[in-house]
Amino acid sequence: MKRKRVYWIIGIVVTILVAGGIYIKVKATQQATNTTPVRTGTVALGIVTSSISGSGTVQSQQNASVAWQTSGTVQSVNVTVGQLVNEGDELASLDPTTLPTSILQAKIDLINAKEALEELKKPQPLKIAQAQEALDNAKQTLEDLLNPSESTISQAQLAVINAQDEVDTAQIGVDRLQYGRGSKEAITAAQAAYVVAQSEVARLEDMYEKVGGDPSEDPAKAQALSALEAAKTKRDRALATLNWYKGERSQSEIETTLNDLVVAQGNLADVKEALEKLQNPSEEDMALAQATVEDAQDILENLKNGPTDSDLTVAETRVILAEAAEAQATLTAPFTGTITSLDVMPGDIVIAGTTALRIDDLSKLYIILSISELDISSIKVGQNATITFDAISPDLLKLVPRKQLI
Repeated sequence: MKRKRVYWIIGIVVTILVAGGIYIKVKATQQATNTTPVRTGTVALGIVTSSISGSGTVQSQQNASVAWQTSGTVQSVNVTVGQLVNEGDELASLDPTTLPTSILQAKIDLINAKEALEELKKPQPLKIAQAQEALDNAKQTLEDLLNPSESTISQAQLAVINAQDEVDTAQIGVDRLQYGRGSKEAITAAQAAYVVAQSEVARLEDMYEKVGGDPSEDPAKAQALSALEAAKTKRDRALATLNWYKGERSQSEIETTLNDLVVAQGNLADVKEALEKLQNPSEEDMALAQATVEDAQDILENLKNGPTDSDLTVAETRVILAEAAEAQATLTAPFTGTITSLDVMPGDIVIAGTTALRIDDLSKLYIILSISELDISSIKVGQNATITFDAISPDLLKLVPRKQLI
């Protein structure tokens, strides 16, 4: 019984609470209705505007950081920040005395490459004449092998005889090395000449003593003195010649004499081989002579036709490579623009890769914005836009044309 009574009490309390809540809500709604005024207005057509905002960065139409391509000491800087430069203008350069040897060699290579290119382009009358002569000689050699004339063979035989004479003469010189510089006959003749010259000096000395007076005042005395001095000079020369013949040969003389024999023997072998080829030419000799004619003919035709496109391309490429290597000593403007940063001064020591300056083309500015994907469909070409800058360098404001910031 007690449990049923508790349930009844709880039910009654819940019912009272629900009824109270409903009463309070209805009462609050009535009060709100009575206190809110009714607003009215006139309906008219108009334009509804909306805006989209985004943040981003401003960049120039074109920009580049110009860096050194080699090492050295900066000699000159030709620009300042804010200066407008044109494409190809020289901006800075290195001291030539501090450049690597490869850059200095490039200057020489450039001169040689340009000269070679000019030489290739101009007519070659001298080279054509030389090539024609070489072709004629090659043809004559081939003809001599195919049909050697009696005159040609006679000349070859005479060349062998002359070469043999040269070998014999050189051999005589070598044989004399063991006897000193002069032969026995030469030494005897030199000895006799010296004795005669010495006797003449003695005779003139006796005559000089017999003539009275002062040689500086008496003509007869002066003449006797002059004759005596001339005789002494002749005697001294005869003695020097005798001593030279009697003396031993120097190492240089020995080597020269032996070398003369070797050269003469080599020449003899060559002319004998030439004669043998004329009298009994081999298939290899014939093939070589024919190939020589063909090569000479090709060279002559190439010179007459002038350089090919490939020849010109190779020569021009060498010039371009040399110019590129030489250009590493200077910095030039890659395009027309404004110097916006300068990080180098004369006297600085730099290496390859060191940034020297920055150049920007400020004729047009671009803004890179980040726009929400929900708003991007609302953006159309030609819409007006307002640009504001939270922070911008005062130096950059001076460089940018005023119309670019509107």
